Amino acid sequence: MSSPLGDYFSLSSPASSSKKKKKKAKKDRKKKRSLSPSSFFSDSPSPACSLNTSPLPGAYLHDFGSVTVKSTKARSASPKGSIASLKVNKREKRRRLEREERFLNDAIELSLKKTKTYVPGPGEGFGTSGEYSKPYARLTSAPDVSIVRCLPVLNSALTFHNEAYLADEIKYGEYISELKSIRQDLTIQHLEGDLMWKVYEDNIKASLENGDLEEYSVCSVQLENHMLKNPTTTSSINVDFILSLRLLHSLHKGTLVETMIKFSKLLNFREPLQGLVSEVIRVHEERNYVKFFRIYNRAPEFVDYMMDFLVKKFRSWLVLGGKKAYMSIDVKTVEGWGSWDEGEFEKEQNENDDEVEGEVFKEGRWMCKSQN
Repeated sequence: MSSPLGDYFSLSSPASSSKKKKKKAKKDRKKKRSLSPSSFFSDSPSPACSLNTSPLPGAYLHDFGSVTVKSTKARSASPKGSIASLKVNKREKRRRLEREERFLNDAIELSLKKTKTYVPGPGEGFGTSGEYSKPYARLTSAPDVSIVRCLPVLNSALTFHNEAYLADEIKYGEYISELKSIRQDLTIQHLEGDLMWKVYEDNIKASLENGDLEEYSVCSVQLENHMLKNPTTTSSINVDFILSLRLLHSLHKGTLVETMIKFSKLLNFREPLQGLVSEVIRVHEERNYVKFFRIYNRAPEFVDYMMDFLVKKFRSWLVLGGKKAYMSIDVKTVEGWGSWDEGEFEKEQNENDDEVEGEVFKEGRWMCKSQN
């Protein structure tokens, strides 16, 4: 009689042997699959990774068939002659920049055609443009009414550009161009009045502020000619200011006598500003550099800009006088006399006295006698 446990083991032995056979067959299939290169290039996709169930994008599952790697690259490349196929070198960058500038100019021309318009009233001219900004350009033909501005628009344009210049929103060159354009529109329409003289005066101030004597001379001559032709209609012009600048300019150029004769009918030295100028003329004749720099330090705005052109001459007289009068002198004292900034006097003397033997400066003192 057999035991129950013996029967159990005898009944389960066929099942255990079948399990072993299944494991062995699974290993064999796995081994064959790992060794068979054809399995990697099977035409039929694996059920676990079919076209419908794959997590990859469709582009990765496209059947390229017999297309080689070289031909697929050729397909994906940009067509011949397209912008993407060009090499972005210096030449191509320059060409693209030129195209961009050309398109920008076209856009500007289009915007100019859509300018604001203004209907002028009686005595305001004939221009219909309402634009404040219009850079200066010489006329080569009869002016177009649509781009000329009438008196009210020009008045507003002057205020607009003055405020922009004082706020450093536009540079000196752009500001002068706008003032020239305003004067041009006034001249075209024969509107020579208070606004014209105001534009000239603002132009003179800006040119002096930037040391532009050429631009100053152009504007000053126009105002002076008007004052000489119409001495009774100069109420809107600051005659004292204009003549004071002209006298200082002639002192700088060496034409003082001719200028005083030319404006003898308009000169009136009882005015405070011209009284200051007469004092400058006197110290110039005396070569009194000490008094000149006292006047220079208290001169009103814009007059001191014109006096800047005389400073170099008076400083040279100061240096010459110092060499004759002193053995040595404190540098700071000399800087105070000639209104030099700190270190500026020493720098100038070192540049001008390359051939001098010995030390020019020693322990904060200017060695005057070593340069005689």
